[in-house]
Amino acid sequence: MAIFRALDYAPASEEVYYPNREEIGEILSKYVSKRSGKTWCYVQFPGGKGVYDITKLNAVNQEELKKQVFQTRRQDVRIGRLVRVILQANGLNLPDAQIETFVNEFRSILSILNDVFSRFEIVEGEQLGFWYNRRNYQFPHQGSLGSSCQAVGNLDWLEIYIDNPDTVKLLILKSEDTDDKIVGRALLWYLEDGDVMMDQIYVSKQSDDNVFKEYARSKGWKIKNYNDTYVAYVKAKQYDEYPSVDTMNLWDPTTGKISNKNFPGCRRIVWTQDGHDEDWDEDDDW
Repeated sequence: MAIFRALDYAPASEEVYYPNREEIGEILSKYVSKRSGKTWCYVQFPGGKGVYDITKLNAVNQEELKKQVFQTRRQDVRIGRLVRVILQANGLNLPDAQIETFVNEFRSILSILNDVFSRFEIVEGEQLGFWYNRRNYQFPHQGSLGSSCQAVGNLDWLEIYIDNPDTVKLLILKSEDTDDKIVGRALLWYLEDGDVMMDQIYVSKQSDDNVFKEYARSKGWKIKNYNDTYVAYVKAKQYDEYPSVDTMNLWDPTTGKISNKNFPGCRRIVWTQDGHDEDWDEDDDW
């Protein structure tokens, strides 16, 4: 067919692909018929491709499209489903793990474009303890944040953090829906060499893990790496109870030196459970 040749289109089968109303396609080429004056378009849609009369296509408002992509609530965007459709349309089949990695990275990019960094806040002291408790999570039992063993918010466990605001602070990511709930947290250690190290990241949604890392890079902070050695100092004293310390768990209570690697005089900090690992009642005081 002359129109197909002019558009450089080779149909894969005799069946015509009919896109649904929600599909957005890309026009690959156009051809104006000298006989009829009609404009024909070769269009690639996520689910297929074909040649169509331009009068049958609806133009996409680019500004509105950007608004939909970058202002839609991220949890409502089925990015994984879209990626699979595109891959299948091109005869590709990737493992679910690779698709999940891509989706998480893509979601984190969308978050950054939506100014997610403005929702970060650094807290210390009693406020650190406050934000550890899952009653202050938007999704109390979701992701690594909701399943954390410290999410019960026992202040006695957290005293070594609360008591040392010059050394230990907490980076929190507040919900996009409300300022009184968070969707992620990570300890910040202020090291003896002047650097800041961001410790283990706990998030409700895995894609926010990348958001925390990008924020740390933007601040010039170190991101926890078990191969590196970190040294800081907290008050030289004994505490009655201790949290489950992820990284800086080797400590000399007589000097206050604390590190992630063994050093002379150190002992390992062991989480004190003592039967206190049940959630507190909602009316407990803070």
